[in-house]
Amino acid sequence: MQAEGSRQFLEDARKPNSALSNGSTKQTVYGTYNVHFNSKAGRLVVGALSVRLEYLHENALPIFDLKHSQINNVEKKNRYIPQIKPDSGKDLKIISRAKQEWLLENMDGRNMAFSQIVGLSDWTWQVLW
Repeated sequence: MQAEGSRQFLEDARKPNSALSNGSTKQTVYGTYNVHFNSKAGRLVVGALSVRLEYLHENALPIFDLKHSQINNVEKKNRYIPQIKPDSGKDLKIISRAKQEWLLENMDGRNMAFSQIVGLSDWTWQVLW
């Protein structure tokens, strides 16, 4: 996954029209995942250059848009909530290098998103038990 992320980063950097009119960077999106943040529905977008969290039903700016190099920790969290649905309670915690934290709750595809973030980050990661 890290080799694919590095390859995609180099390809995107070589494209002459990689900047959009609003100054943001056009990037390949690897996955979009439904989450809940602060009791509101949202989605986590994992791209080749960054990870973005946005609310689903609001036309506001993203809650965060972190380049992979700005991510310090990514942690899987499990909560058991049998009354909602058996596979609920799969959360993902993202901590930035500036020590800001976001807990994304009831995340669909949490394991895939985690793998993509780790793979695309180009950092050496350590598994803690």
